Amino acid sequence: MLLNVPAAVAEGRHGQVLLAAVQLTKLGEAELAWISAERGLSAARETGDPVIIGSLFRSVTHALLSTGRFVEAVRLTENAAGYLEPALRRPTPELLSVYGTLFLAGSVAPPVPTTSHPPSRS
Repeated sequence: MLLNVPAAVAEGRHGQVLLAAVQLTKLGEAELAWISAERGLSAARETGDPVIIGSLFRSVTHALLSTGRFVEAVRLTENAAGYLEPALRRPTPELLSVYGTLFLAGSVAPPVPTTSHPPSRS
């Protein structure tokens, strides 16, 4: 049983940081929310639990969106989906929920204009 203690501690720490990130975003403290979410993701990775890690990926994506980092938010959503893909071979309802909310968060980023434009024909 002693071997389960580090995971429980990491889960607790990630949960506290996740809550802080959510509240900071609601208070308009986007930069602090970003820092909190990033730290929470580090703590979540220690658990090895795809549901916890996916939840924090979503939180970081939301923090990126809140700070106007739209390209990074979309890129993180894509990378996070790839990270979670192996766990989807045996999905749980919780994992499917987290996976869906990750895409929901990433999908609200405004379209980013491309730098190359086709030549105009006058």
